[in-house]
Amino acid sequence: MDPIHWQTTQSAPPLEPDEVHVWRVFLDWPQAMLHQALSILSPEEKKRAERFVLDLHRSQFIVSHAALRHILSRYINQPAAVINFTQGTHGKPYLLQPDVQFNMSDSKQLALYAITKNREVGIDIEWMRPDIDRMGIAKRFFALQEQQQLRALPQAQQLTGFYQCWARKEAYIKVIGQGLSFPLANFSVSLQPDGFNNLLSVNDDTEEVKRWSLGSIAVAEGYAAALAVEGEISKIHYFDWMARAF
Repeated sequence: MDPIHWQTTQSAPPLEPDEVHVWRVFLDWPQAMLHQALSILSPEEKKRAERFVLDLHRSQFIVSHAALRHILSRYINQPAAVINFTQGTHGKPYLLQPDVQFNMSDSKQLALYAITKNREVGIDIEWMRPDIDRMGIAKRFFALQEQQQLRALPQAQQLTGFYQCWARKEAYIKVIGQGLSFPLANFSVSLQPDGFNNLLSVNDDTEEVKRWSLGSIAVAEGYAAALAVEGEISKIHYFDWMARAF
């Protein structure tokens, strides 16, 4: 994958219909900022935060959802604390303003947010655990074509290949709004490192394959990430949330 320039900012250029804005947020905010972050969450989000047993996971949830609200507020001109969400049939979150679409994902110490205009989007990030049973998991969840691609990779590339495949599959089931209700073996993706034409098949439906752009994005060392978008992409802008502050 080509190097990506992450622009540090709290603002963003206008969002064009054929573009995607991707935001990266580091979740290790200092304790002093957590109260401020918690204060803008909805009552339901606060209840969800309280359910976490570990303080680390609770803090990461608070930060990731507070950052989402602040990022979206730049696009819909609403205060972060008053933004309301709705859900699709399988739980995918949406704004009440349908012209702006978004999706988020977090893993370990990073969160990613993808923003589009008038088209579906899905994003996924995975921290690459080196000790994972990649072939065992692939046999359970990957399509046969994906398993074959993974086995064909040199041993040194199999860990990255596994997570690239997993992230792409997660991004696809998120962009279609079905989550894990859509069996992972019902479609296959390429393990090639580059490009956004990596959706290979979906239940032998060629029109469904043509509908989406799917590919990996370089996020940080030790992570794999993928982006799925309805239609073609002309430009992706990459932003870092400035100074881990509001």
